[in-house]
Amino acid sequence: MNVDKDDAAFRELLRERLERVDAKLTAVTMEIGELRERERDLAAQRGHLAALIGPDAVPAVVPSGVTSARSVGNGGEESSTADLVVRLLEELGRPLHYREIESQLRQRGWAVAGGKDPANTLLARYFRDARLYRPKRGVYDLRSNDPDARSIGSRKRS
Repeated sequence: MNVDKDDAAFRELLRERLERVDAKLTAVTMEIGELRERERDLAAQRGHLAALIGPDAVPAVVPSGVTSARSVGNGGEESSTADLVVRLLEELGRPLHYREIESQLRQRGWAVAGGKDPANTLLARYFRDARLYRPKRGVYDLRSNDPDARSIGSRKRS
């Protein structure tokens, strides 16, 4: 009978520890949510300010892990913009319309494009990247998700 009491006491200690861990996990999860909200707000503010200043005068914020990124509009645009788009699609894990790609990049402060249609300006810098394909009109996804995929409207090469 002594073993059952020890076992019950041990289980009770484990339950108490589990409750403490759950409370900490909840607090951290809430903190992460607040930080993400702050990040979105700051990225939106940055995007607005950069748009007012002009895209050629404001360097893009380089997200960690993207070492070759340069500011949009400062030479090397095609590879750096494509790197940012690939990173965004990897993070989100789903295909995006090119206008949503531009919006996400601007909100995150990663890239700012000018012109009459900023989404088209950015699109011109990444639409031919071999890492991307179009599963639907205007929508881009990572080719690594489906290596045999062909873009809509693409022609067979002979």
